[in-house]
Amino acid sequence: MLVRDELRQALLALAVPDLHMHPAHYVHDDGRTYDGYWYLAFAARFDCWDREHSDYDREEDPVSLGGHLLEQVYSYSLNAALLEEMPLQQRLFFQLGGALSASFICHASLCSLFHDAGGNAIQLTLVTEY
Repeated sequence: MLVRDELRQALLALAVPDLHMHPAHYVHDDGRTYDGYWYLAFAARFDCWDREHSDYDREEDPVSLGGHLLEQVYSYSLNAALLEEMPLQQRLFFQLGGALSASFICHASLCSLFHDAGGNAIQLTLVTEY
């Protein structure tokens, strides 16, 4: 995910675990150069989707990538018991593990933060509607 500096500053204040931010510089197709952006990456993913209630490809074997087994998930249900065990600070913003999509997941309390900083560039989807 590529974000503007304003969103980076807000995420820094939250001290999101395992989140790394790298400066990004890119050149648009029209030749203009853009700075003040940051590439977000997580050092670890949080595998918290519920295999019993999610819709995923049960017919195919998981894909093995980087020592991880990843499933093709079509719709998610998160594991409520696992999320309740995890302190809110550690589940505010994370990258989903165990799934090929490796989606970025943010807590509902951060939605306005992403909308305010991202404008039209960020599209948020409720996990229940994915």
